[in-house]
Amino acid sequence: MKTPAVLLWFLATLLLCGLTGWEAYRKGKESLGREQMMDIIEDNRAAMQEVRHAYTDFSRVINVIRILDQQRITEGEQRREEMQKAVQGDTCASAYPP
Repeated sequence: MKTPAVLLWFLATLLLCGLTGWEAYRKGKESLGREQMMDIIEDNRAAMQEVRHAYTDFSRVINVIRILDQQRITEGEQRREEMQKAVQGDTCASAYPP
């Protein structure tokens, strides 16, 4: 009678160890997957930060270009006004060609 009881106890212990091992393996895979996802998220966060910095730099460059363009337009208008004032008193410049 002792042999079947010992075998039953051994099988139950083996089954319990197997289930515990399987659960540990499954949790290890989940943990590894979670760590990989966190690494991916961190990489994405770093990439987004680089994009933000690039956008900030781009915005600064665009603002400088706009300022320079506005200055160029203003200087062009001033030159045109000066040329118009210079031509107003000149009868030859205001005459039609023959």
